[in-house]
Amino acid sequence: VRGIGRQGCALRVAPERVEFGDVRVGSEAGVELTLINEGMDPCLFRSFAIESEGGPFGFRDGPELESQIGSGESATVTVTFAPIEPRPVGERTNFFVNYRDVAMEENRRTSVVLLGVGAEALIGADPFDGLSLGEATAPDGCGSEIRPVEVGNVGFVPLTFQGWEFEGDACARFVPVRVPELPAGGKLLEAMQMERFEFQYQPAE
Repeated sequence: VRGIGRQGCALRVAPERVEFGDVRVGSEAGVELTLINEGMDPCLFRSFAIESEGGPFGFRDGPELESQIGSGESATVTVTFAPIEPRPVGERTNFFVNYRDVAMEENRRTSVVLLGVGAEALIGADPFDGLSLGEATAPDGCGSEIRPVEVGNVGFVPLTFQGWEFEGDACARFVPVRVPELPAGGKLLEAMQMERFEFQYQPAE
Protein backbone atom coordinates (compact mmCIF):
# COMPACT_ATOMS: atom_id res chain seq x y z
CA VAL A 1 0.00 0.00 0.00
CA ARG A 2 1.37 3.38 -0.95
CA GLY A 3 0.10 6.84 -0.07
CA ILE A 4 1.05 10.35 -1.03
CA GLY A 5 0.49 13.17 1.47
CA ARG A 6 -0.87 16.55 0.54
CA GLN A 7 1.89 18.60 -1.02
CA GLY A 8 2.74 21.93 0.57
CA CYS A 9 0.94 23.01 3.72
CA ALA A 10 -2.80 22.47 4.27
CA LEU A 11 -4.19 24.30 7.28
CA ARG A 12 -7.52 23.12 8.67
CA VAL A 13 -9.44 24.90 11.44
CA ALA A 14 -11.79 23.04 13.76
CA PRO A 15 -14.58 23.72 14.31
CA GLU A 16 -15.45 25.49 11.06
CA ARG A 17 -18.51 27.15 12.63
CA VAL A 18 -18.94 28.56 16.15
CA GLU A 19 -22.35 29.30 17.63
CA PHE A 20 -21.96 31.20 20.91
CA GLY A 21 -25.70 31.15 21.54
CA ASP A 22 -27.25 33.63 23.99
CA VAL A 23 -24.58 35.68 25.77
CA ARG A 24 -25.43 38.27 28.41
CA VAL A 25 -24.79 41.87 27.35
CA GLY A 26 -21.61 43.11 29.04
CA SER A 27 -20.05 39.65 29.40
CA GLU A 28 -17.76 37.61 27.14
CA ALA A 29 -17.83 34.05 25.82
CA GLY A 30 -14.83 32.34 24.26
CA VAL A 31 -14.33 29.21 22.15
CA GLU A 32 -10.94 27.67 21.40
CA LEU A 33 -10.19 26.79 17.77
CA THR A 34 -7.62 24.19 16.76
CA LEU A 35 -5.35 24.93 13.79
CA ILE A 36 -4.00 21.74 12.20
CA ASN A 37 -1.44 21.45 9.42
CA GLU A 38 -2.55 18.43 7.40
CA GLY A 39 0.01 19.02 4.64
CA MET A 40 3.58 17.84 4.24
CA ASP A 41 5.32 21.22 4.57
CA PRO A 42 5.27 24.07 7.11
CA CYS A 43 2.66 26.83 7.22
CA LEU A 44 3.61 30.34 8.32
CA PHE A 45 1.01 32.42 10.19
CA ARG A 46 0.69 35.84 8.57
CA SER A 47 -2.33 37.38 10.33
CA PHE A 48 -5.66 36.81 12.05
CA ALA A 49 -8.67 39.04 11.39
CA ILE A 50 -12.36 39.54 12.11
CA GLU A 51 -14.37 40.48 9.03
CA SER A 52 -16.43 43.13 10.86
CA GLU A 53 -13.93 45.09 12.95
CA GLY A 54 -15.16 47.08 15.92
CA GLY A 55 -18.06 44.72 16.61
CA PRO A 56 -18.69 42.24 19.42
CA PHE A 57 -16.49 39.48 17.95
CA GLY A 58 -12.78 39.19 18.61
CA PHE A 59 -9.87 36.79 19.13
CA ARG A 60 -6.95 36.25 21.51
CA ASP A 61 -4.22 33.81 22.54
CA GLY A 62 -3.23 32.84 19.00
CA PRO A 63 0.17 31.78 17.64
CA GLU A 64 2.78 34.48 17.13
CA LEU A 65 2.73 36.03 13.68
CA GLU A 66 5.48 34.83 11.34
CA SER A 67 5.76 31.63 13.37
CA GLN A 68 5.54 28.30 11.59
CA ILE A 69 3.53 25.15 12.20
CA GLY A 70 5.04 21.93 10.92
CA SER A 71 3.42 19.00 9.18
CA GLY A 72 1.04 17.17 11.53
CA GLU A 73 1.37 19.84 14.23
CA SER A 74 -1.44 21.90 15.75
CA ALA A 75 -1.93 25.23 17.50
CA THR A 76 -4.86 27.05 19.07
CA VAL A 77 -6.52 30.46 18.98
CA THR A 78 -9.56 31.65 20.95
CA VAL A 79 -12.43 33.52 19.31
CA THR A 80 -14.67 35.65 21.52
CA PHE A 81 -18.13 37.20 21.56
CA ALA A 82 -18.80 40.17 23.89
CA PRO A 83 -22.15 41.82 23.02
CA ILE A 84 -22.66 45.44 24.03
CA GLU A 85 -26.40 45.56 23.30
CA PRO A 86 -29.23 43.04 22.97
CA ARG A 87 -29.71 41.70 19.46
CA PRO A 88 -32.50 39.08 19.47
CA VAL A 89 -31.99 38.32 15.77
CA GLY A 90 -28.31 37.56 16.40
CA GLU A 91 -25.05 38.66 14.79
CA ARG A 92 -22.70 36.99 12.34
CA THR A 93 -19.19 37.47 11.02
CA ASN A 94 -16.16 35.54 9.74
CA PHE A 95 -12.83 34.90 11.42
CA PHE A 96 -9.93 34.71 8.98
CA VAL A 97 -6.62 32.89 9.34
CA ASN A 98 -4.14 34.16 6.76
CA TYR A 99 -1.08 31.99 6.26
CA ARG A 100 1.69 31.24 3.79
CA ASP A 101 2.58 27.93 2.20
CA VAL A 102 6.34 28.12 2.61
CA ALA A 103 7.20 25.37 0.13
CA MET A 104 4.80 26.50 -2.59
CA GLU A 105 5.44 30.22 -1.89
CA GLU A 106 1.68 30.96 -1.87
CA ASN A 107 -0.45 33.07 0.47
CA ARG A 108 -3.65 31.32 1.58
CA ARG A 109 -6.64 31.92 3.80
CA THR A 110 -9.13 29.83 5.72
CA SER A 111 -12.16 31.07 7.65
CA VAL A 112 -14.59 30.21 10.44
CA VAL A 113 -18.19 31.42 10.70
CA LEU A 114 -19.01 33.07 14.05
CA LEU A 115 -22.58 33.51 15.32
CA GLY A 116 -23.86 34.98 18.57
CA VAL A 117 -26.89 36.58 20.20
CA GLY A 118 -26.60 39.50 22.62
CA ALA A 119 -29.20 38.85 25.33
CA GLU A 120 -30.38 40.36 28.60
CA ALA A 121 -32.53 39.24 31.51
CA LEU A 122 -35.93 40.89 31.91
CA ILE A 123 -38.55 40.71 34.65
CA GLY A 124 -42.09 40.30 33.35
CA ALA A 125 -45.52 39.34 34.62
CA ASP A 126 -48.59 37.48 33.38
CA PRO A 127 -51.02 39.19 33.19
CA PHE A 128 -48.64 41.91 32.01
CA ASP A 129 -51.15 44.79 32.27
CA GLY A 130 -51.97 44.41 35.97
CA LEU A 131 -53.92 42.08 38.24
CA SER A 132 -57.55 42.97 38.93
CA LEU A 133 -58.83 41.48 42.19
CA GLY A 134 -62.44 42.46 41.63
CA GLU A 135 -64.85 43.71 44.27
CA ALA A 136 -64.87 43.11 48.02
CA THR A 137 -67.24 44.18 50.78
CA ALA A 138 -66.42 46.10 53.96
CA PRO A 139 -66.46 46.25 56.91
CA ASP A 140 -67.75 42.66 57.30
CA GLY A 141 -64.27 41.26 56.57
CA CYS A 142 -65.07 39.56 53.28
CA GLY A 143 -62.22 39.75 50.85
CA SER A 144 -62.07 39.55 47.11
CA GLU A 145 -61.38 36.43 45.10
CA ILE A 146 -57.85 35.09 45.42
CA ARG A 147 -56.19 35.52 42.05
CA PRO A 148 -52.77 34.52 40.73
CA VAL A 149 -50.04 36.34 38.85
CA GLU A 150 -46.93 34.79 37.30
CA VAL A 151 -43.73 36.81 37.71
CA GLY A 152 -40.35 35.82 36.35
CA ASN A 153 -37.61 35.97 33.77
CA VAL A 154 -38.95 36.75 30.31
CA GLY A 155 -35.48 37.39 28.93
CA PHE A 156 -32.99 34.98 27.37
CA VAL A 157 -30.30 34.67 30.06
CA PRO A 158 -30.56 33.75 33.78
CA LEU A 159 -31.26 36.28 36.51
CA THR A 160 -31.39 36.18 40.31
CA PHE A 161 -34.78 36.94 41.85
CA GLN A 162 -33.90 38.59 45.18
CA GLY A 163 -37.20 39.85 46.54
CA TRP A 164 -40.41 41.77 46.11
CA GLU A 165 -42.41 44.46 47.94
CA PHE A 166 -45.61 46.47 47.82
CA GLU A 167 -45.65 50.10 46.78
CA GLY A 168 -48.50 52.59 47.11
CA ASP A 169 -50.92 54.12 49.65
CA ALA A 170 -53.25 51.12 49.91
CA CYS A 171 -50.60 48.44 50.34
CA ALA A 172 -52.04 47.15 53.61
CA ARG A 173 -55.30 46.23 51.87
CA PHE A 174 -53.65 43.79 49.49
CA VAL A 175 -52.82 40.48 51.14
CA PRO A 176 -50.26 38.01 49.76
CA VAL A 177 -51.88 34.59 50.04
CA ARG A 178 -49.09 32.69 48.33
CA VAL A 179 -45.58 33.85 47.47
CA PRO A 180 -42.46 31.91 46.38
CA GLU A 181 -39.83 31.04 48.95
CA LEU A 182 -36.56 32.82 48.24
CA PRO A 183 -33.32 31.51 49.75
CA ALA A 184 -30.64 33.81 51.11
CA GLY A 185 -29.02 35.53 48.17
CA GLY A 186 -32.07 35.06 45.93
CA LYS A 187 -33.29 32.38 43.53
CA LEU A 188 -31.81 31.77 40.10
CA LEU A 189 -34.40 31.94 37.33
CA GLU A 190 -33.51 30.52 33.96
CA ALA A 191 -34.84 32.06 30.74
CA MET A 192 -38.66 32.04 30.68
CA GLN A 193 -38.90 30.57 34.23
CA MET A 194 -41.79 32.03 36.22
CA GLU A 195 -42.87 32.08 39.88
CA ARG A 196 -46.50 32.10 41.06
CA PHE A 197 -47.97 34.70 43.43
CA GLU A 198 -51.55 34.82 44.76
CA PHE A 199 -53.18 37.95 46.20
CA GLN A 200 -56.45 38.99 47.81
CA TYR A 201 -57.96 42.41 48.38
CA GLN A 202 -59.29 43.02 51.91
CA PRO A 203 -60.72 46.55 52.22
CA ALA A 204 -60.51 48.24 55.62
CA GLU A 205 -63.69 50.30 55.12
